[in-house]
Amino acid sequence: MRTIDVYPNPFIALDADGVPQGTVCVPGSPTSHIGALLDLVATQKSGKERFYFPLGKKEGKYTVPLSGEIAHAVRAGELLAADEKSAAACGITAKEFLPYDKVLAAEKEKALSYLRAVKGPDATLGDIPREATPPEPAGDEGDDGVPNALRQLTPTLTEEH
Repeated sequence: MRTIDVYPNPFIALDADGVPQGTVCVPGSPTSHIGALLDLVATQKSGKERFYFPLGKKEGKYTVPLSGEIAHAVRAGELLAADEKSAAACGITAKEFLPYDKVLAAEKEKALSYLRAVKGPDATLGDIPREATPPEPAGDEGDDGVPNALRQLTPTLTEEH
């Protein structure tokens, strides 16, 4: 099986606060994301999926099987080719290829322009989350007196249930 090296491009989607949240699913696995992990605490707090993008041993670079879906994601800028060989495998010529740091900087500028067009000229991008949100201490209680440790393990129940 042929593989290529890619980096995720979190700037392809932003949350309401301007935090980069763009992910690409592993083909055939809609719950696995290339270069991104689900942030369970942030997801629970917001009610929407939230991701973080760990750098790991390879500084954020991932080796993935080459497929039509992956090649399309690279050509669309949803994933960023790590080298000329990987770019070429996706149909990007050596003349078109740019190093990861330059492409990511351009993607960040594009995301900032979009955010400012939507939210106004003072809007700012958040940093790429690199670590999961730490859980609340188990001994603390919420406003309703329920220990947070129980809240994390128990589904929300209402009087209707």
